Amino acid sequence: MQLGGGIGITASVGAVVMLGLLGATGIVNGSRTIDAVLACQSSLNGGFKPFVSDDDSRLNGGSAYDAVQILQALNALGRLNENITLSEHPKWVGGNGPPGPPNSNGFSLSPAEEAFGICLLAVIVLTPIVVRSRKNRANKRRRIVRTFG
Repeated sequence: MQLGGGIGITASVGAVVMLGLLGATGIVNGSRTIDAVLACQSSLNGGFKPFVSDDDSRLNGGSAYDAVQILQALNALGRLNENITLSEHPKWVGGNGPPGPPNSNGFSLSPAEEAFGICLLAVIVLTPIVVRSRKNRANKRRRIVRTFG
């Protein structure tokens, strides 16, 4: 199986994973397959492109998922820990940096938006509890009326 020769990561993942499940990965040249998968890794941001010959505009999550599946089937996930040299820093679309002050999740909310979110969360969580409580109270009243009525 030669990934660099026109067969891409996505077309190869099924075969390699199936061979891994069957315990027959010895059929493929593991080192060449691993090298071909890692050749699809972009020096732009570490992502994966479907074919070695593709440019970095073809990077996508599906190719990254497929690459990881192939490496796992060949017991080579450790190769992802190797250092790669990034050719440039990732750029934010629409500006010179992330919106708002940097924090752990990459976005920021105004105090009013945070308060609205907390209130909305409270309504979502408390509504079923209140409805259940009202039904229980109504059922108790019915039982009392039936007993003494």
